[in-house]
Amino acid sequence: MDELSSFFFSRYSLVVAQNKEDRETCFSTRHEVYCEEMNFEKERSTGLEIDRYDDYSVNCYIKHLPTGDCAGTIRIIMPAIRNQALPLEEKCIHAIEDKALVPAQLGRTSICEISRLAIPKSFRVRQLKAKAPFKPSNRQKMTKAESVLLDNIPYLSLALYFIAFSICVEQNIDYGYVLMEPKLARRLKMFGFDFERLGDPIDYNGLRAVYRIKAESIEHGLTPVLRSFLLRIKNDLAGSLTENMFGSTMKAEEEFTASKAA
Repeated sequence: MDELSSFFFSRYSLVVAQNKEDRETCFSTRHEVYCEEMNFEKERSTGLEIDRYDDYSVNCYIKHLPTGDCAGTIRIIMPAIRNQALPLEEKCIHAIEDKALVPAQLGRTSICEISRLAIPKSFRVRQLKAKAPFKPSNRQKMTKAESVLLDNIPYLSLALYFIAFSICVEQNIDYGYVLMEPKLARRLKMFGFDFERLGDPIDYNGLRAVYRIKAESIEHGLTPVLRSFLLRIKNDLAGSLTENMFGSTMKAEEEFTASKAA
């Protein structure tokens, strides 16, 4: 759907954090949302919300072009060796009922966890108010269900997930795991995200459940009006995905291999 892509990219740009300044933009936005607003984490004197999983993660954010502000951020945690874990493996693995579906059953390089999606309040409000620009021209056919979706489209949230899954596909990751609210999973399903719930919800910063999704299935499951938005994001990211982006993970894998050979 060209209208959504045109609207979005006339106001925003995508940033894959590959230097200290960009990473700190992600961490400060996470601190604003997770520590100051939601109180999910303790406030830090640095004003940066960061943990050890960031050592083997890719952080990305959406930049608001008129102001330069961060409109939202997300991270993709990609373990490369056996002693690198996903957060949900250490904090809520019990929430996965079928033990055949736990991340440990898959190779470390074939899984990731998508986490720390954070959109500042001012941009969440902005997102709610933007509706009309997404309506296609009369020449384009659109179902009633699609029309309802476009009237309530969380375009920043969708863009962040599209960024994450584009990177997953680029890095040949089979499954992305997510800990999220069931109501968010239901809403994303309306847009074509076929998340598989792996167990009953648990109390973890509110009611949340563990989900996973096959990265390659994203494009095929999307509603037609959103597929072109994903493809535009993929194309925009193509020039940003470099080996340096995955330096920490690859270095850890090399060190592990060397220690086994010694």
